[in-house]
Amino acid sequence: MVTRLLVLILLFPLTLSAQMPKRLIVNFKKDQDGKFLGRSSGRSAPDSGRMIVELKEGESVEEAKKQWADVAIVEEDRVLSHFGMTNPSVNDPRADDQWHFFDNFSGIDLNTVWTESEGEDIVVAVVDTGIRDHRDFGGRILQGADLISDTSMSNDGDGRDRDASDPGDWIAPGDPCYQGQSSNSSWHGTHVAGTILAETDNGKDVAGINPRAKLLPIRVLGKCGGYTSDIADGIRWAAGGPQGIVNGLRPNPNPAKVINLSLGGSGRCDFTMQAAIDYAVTQGAVVVVAAGNSAQDIDQNPVTPATCNNVVTVGASNKSRALSWFSNHGSAVDIVAPGGQSPNGVVSLGNTGRTSPGSDTVTEMSGTSMAAPHIAGIVSLMKSVNTDIAAHQVERILRASGSQMSGMCSVQGRCGGGFVFAVSAVAEAARTIAEDPILSGSDPLNTSNPTPIITRSDEEGGGACGSVDMTGGPGNFGGGMIVGLMLIFLVGNVGKVRKLA
Repeated sequence: MVTRLLVLILLFPLTLSAQMPKRLIVNFKKDQDGKFLGRSSGRSAPDSGRMIVELKEGESVEEAKKQWADVAIVEEDRVLSHFGMTNPSVNDPRADDQWHFFDNFSGIDLNTVWTESEGEDIVVAVVDTGIRDHRDFGGRILQGADLISDTSMSNDGDGRDRDASDPGDWIAPGDPCYQGQSSNSSWHGTHVAGTILAETDNGKDVAGINPRAKLLPIRVLGKCGGYTSDIADGIRWAAGGPQGIVNGLRPNPNPAKVINLSLGGSGRCDFTMQAAIDYAVTQGAVVVVAAGNSAQDIDQNPVTPATCNNVVTVGASNKSRALSWFSNHGSAVDIVAPGGQSPNGVVSLGNTGRTSPGSDTVTEMSGTSMAAPHIAGIVSLMKSVNTDIAAHQVERILRASGSQMSGMCSVQGRCGGGFVFAVSAVAEAARTIAEDPILSGSDPLNTSNPTPIITRSDEEGGGACGSVDMTGGPGNFGGGMIVGLMLIFLVGNVGKVRKLA
């Protein structure tokens, strides 16, 4: 007889090691001639509208702020991380294992969805750990970019360039994050991308939602996660256009129409992140974001970028079509999609390497990181039947076409539109008249509409949001996030509960 043990665990907030450098994002006002204002004491003057400033040893945010004049916004360059949780590798890499696609109850019933659209060559950006050139991508990988600016986090020995390949995000013992504990490489970006657009009907590995889409990989997460400024630049670069030029890189010649962000951290949406998202939406992109894995109401405990404006925020469901125990919820969540829950994870592409890359494989992972690419794939099908449909229309259709769920999601406002009804969403997109993008909550940076100075304190977050791995392997917990009381179900002889990552 299998017994279930209900355990209440109080998880105290942890912080990134003191060895991790703190950085600020300093944004400057413009004068009437369009020139950026900015004066400093002991710092270099800015040559653009934004400067990344590393705090001196022992220097506080408040002390650093006093050294700048004509500043619009100063905020901490917080470190974010992905929302994936590793499950054991799948030994039988077949599409039949993808319950989250083909089950007509707990999955998105992809066979039926394909009667509405089998996809087109929509460019989908995966802003993540980069990707491996897996055999099941079918040669549809566009040249992306590596936007990790800090070489101590990159694991590839250099800074920004046009090589978005994933060298691995392993953490060695003593590295300056996650309390100095080690972890293996996640190959998270490859797994996320596989869900969206793995090759179908090729006799290899798994299926993808839109096997005709083109992948634009953008690497922003290395070991210890990724800085907000790098992630925001990744969003801008993915969207292309006049403001899509970022330091050190030429403009993206293949603007993305869908941008997937399976990442986040605790705290309110930063100005820097919101401005990048708003720009991408005005360029015609839909930004899809994971809700996070801390089992919290994000109306009360905000998570960025899940609680930013103008995004589609995605919660995770399990094989019983209930909200996965780890999934965040709240009015900011627009829709729920399969994200798995141990022992039934989402099956997608991976790599055998523990640290540096090994060979192509198929793996299971669970998390809102896995739910978001289900919606990104569906949105790419919606864009396939209506290229010009705007982000706010996509969000509205997804919410309206969702189907009812039981349990926590039966409470109004907890899970947005409920469980995604993909075939209805694609069909509705096809008959919707496209509108111009509409932004909500925008706050442009200019002197005619002055923006107050904003600072981020240590108490407001910073670092990665959490995920729990039930497999017993090494893990990690991003700093600064107050997770509070978590309900963790241990079933039978499942391995030890890993700490948050």
